[in-house]
Amino acid sequence: MKTSTWPLAGNLIMRVSPFIITLCLVLASILPIYIQGYPGVLPLLTLMGVFHWAVYKPALLPAYSVFFIGLIHDILHGFPLGVNTVVFLIIFGVVTSQHRFFFGKSFTVVWIGFGIVLAGSILMIWILMSLLNSTLIKVPIILFQYILTLGLYPVLGWCLLRWQKFLLKRV
Repeated sequence: MKTSTWPLAGNLIMRVSPFIITLCLVLASILPIYIQGYPGVLPLLTLMGVFHWAVYKPALLPAYSVFFIGLIHDILHGFPLGVNTVVFLIIFGVVTSQHRFFFGKSFTVVWIGFGIVLAGSILMIWILMSLLNSTLIKVPIILFQYILTLGLYPVLGWCLLRWQKFLLKRV
């Protein structure tokens, strides 16, 4: 009896979908949102993806995938290589170590946790970029990026949860 390869291919596609979705978030984050007085402020869409998968499906987005995503993010955004890579890996490690705390909690608790993680990651990025550029990055821009990213998280988080519940429930 011959076994069909379609179920195997479908399972593989479902298993790599968190990686592909997070790569798509990297590409989507290239498009800046222009707001008067805040030129080129970008929400940290990639960080949202890394956080979400670290909370809900950490086995489907392993650390080496996060490393690769961070490198692609740095290259496409023109950051010095390793800045976001290090931040994403640290955040991934922290969140996966707290997986039991986050898993099964209400969305509000996860959102508050994301706000704390986001604050830490923006602070790390701000420190690293200020040191590498030998100048301080303006704080209002960083605060606006924080507010923009935190405000967009419920929308993206809802979409990722829908994807996870409908397509990744068997994985």
